[in-house]
Order: sequence, then structure tokens, then C-alpha cells
Amino acid sequence: MCPKYAVELHEKIENMMKIEKVKNLVNYMKNYTSSSLNTAFDVLKVADVIWTERMANYSIPNWAMERFQDIEDYILYCMTVLVETDQMKRLYSGNSIYHKCFY
Repeated sequence: MCPKYAVELHEKIENMMKIEKVKNLVNYMKNYTSSSLNTAFDVLKVADVIWTERMANYSIPNWAMERFQDIEDYILYCMTVLVETDQMKRLYSGNSIYHKCFY
């Protein structure tokens, strides 16, 4: 991964975890799972399992159903944070990663 991209992504993820709505969701999920959920990726793993089960028409726990829209919003935000700024879009895309980072 491009070092410039990695630094910017880390900063965006750290900021994301400080958003009140995200903090509330993380605390809510901690109450119902055995996961520590210390990082954005930890939360994403649990959220992704819940979302995937729901999309496959499996039953999900009531607690997850109650906050499903927040879980889905979290997943979508995680996807958009990868390319949130113009620089991140350039660095994330194909061949430009090599050129932007090393030239």
C-alpha cells in the first residue's frame, strides 16, 4: 500500500471512530457480542456478518435488527472512506498508486 495513502486512510478511520453515531453503534454492538471491537475493522467484521446474513435471508438477532440501518450505514461509510478525498481517489486507483507514491 502506498505510504501516503496509508497515512491518510489511517487519519480518516481514526476520525470516523470519534463520530458520536459511530461510538454509539460500537458501544451498542459491544453489549451484544463477545467481541472487543477496538478498531474500525473489528466493527466492520461483525457488521459485515450481520449484513451478509440479512441479505441471504437468514434470521439475525433482534438487537441487530433494531440497529440494522445504522449497521448498513457504517458499512457504506467504511467503503466511502477509502476514497474520501481527491488524493485518496488518485492513490487508490490502479497504476497511479505507484507513480504518485514513488515519483
